[in-house]
Amino acid sequence: MAFKKGQSGNPAGRKKGVTFTEKLKTALEPEIDGIISALVTQAKMGDTAAASLLLSRVMPTMRDQHRSR
Repeated sequence: MAFKKGQSGNPAGRKKGVTFTEKLKTALEPEIDGIISALVTQAKMGDTAAASLLLSRVMPTMRDQHRSR
């Protein structure tokens, strides 16, 4: 079957809610509290990757305020 210009190979499109992101969100939702608690615990024990992940999600990037604009 040859490709025809202007004709989609999937005219119905992707079904709603079946993307990888949606599946991942659905699977992780019941575990979010435990995951966050584990990240906080790891960060307190010195895990810099866990601390970096947490801080990157809750704090904006700090910028030099003395720069001329």
